[in-house]
Amino acid sequence: MDRTGRAIGTLGQPGLRASPELSRDGGHVALGITQNSNADVWIGDVTRGLMARATFDPATESSAVWSPRGDRIAFGSERGTSGGYSDIYQRLASSAGRDELVLSTSNAKFPFAWTLDGKSILFVRSGTKGTELWGVPLEGDRKPFPYLQTGFNVGNAQLSPDGRWVAYTSNESGRYEVYVQSFPVPGAKAQVSLEGGNQPRWRRDGKELFYMAADRRLMAVPVMTGAAFQPAPPAALFETHLLDSSPYLLPQYDVTTDGQRFLLNVAKQTTAVPVTVVLNWPSAMRK
Repeated sequence: MDRTGRAIGTLGQPGLRASPELSRDGGHVALGITQNSNADVWIGDVTRGLMARATFDPATESSAVWSPRGDRIAFGSERGTSGGYSDIYQRLASSAGRDELVLSTSNAKFPFAWTLDGKSILFVRSGTKGTELWGVPLEGDRKPFPYLQTGFNVGNAQLSPDGRWVAYTSNESGRYEVYVQSFPVPGAKAQVSLEGGNQPRWRRDGKELFYMAADRRLMAVPVMTGAAFQPAPPAALFETHLLDSSPYLLPQYDVTTDGQRFLLNVAKQTTAVPVTVVLNWPSAMRK
């Protein structure tokens, strides 16, 4: 869709899709596709409209995120686990080679972003009090390190294009809102959304931050980044029909590099069937 909400094309065939994420150059998209009750990660060629399966394990694979160079993806997989939680794997986006285990622990976790240098992955994990944001290095002993442990549910972490800021959601106010903090050391916090918000996404040049309002409208926030993060008031672009806009899910949309087009995982629109209401029908039966 364009910035007015006008549909300008489709990618792939209708089906059960989840969490589309465009590569940095906008040429490919990684997403989850469920077929025959089995969820896998697929990679689509945006220009040609072709989809290729990237994971083949019979367990559930989901939440794929691109490396900065666009040559690898990280994803969650339930293989080798019990209780429905997922471990973090990575693999070449070309589908060559094998899946590589990055992190295995006994709690639920999902990757959300790679650091700009490609050396760490930011992920969300379940904690003793709510969900937390952690990082895991891809070199050395790969010992995870905490980023945000607030005692509330935090998630949907998205790194800014310059790697200095993290946009995320938190329910610390009693409802989910979008916040931004510095990275890799959390500092002064700025609230971006008003009256509820989730699923933040950065424009690739860092000049805008998008999020989904509680009523499923797509919101745009002009921002200035540098020594400080300075957001402008949010403005509504258009009403979406996302398949699911739950705040604890990964974003169900993404934005192109120039911020002019959006790829949305929307529910298939059907033609409404008219309903006829008959009033005082008992008297009509007596006639």
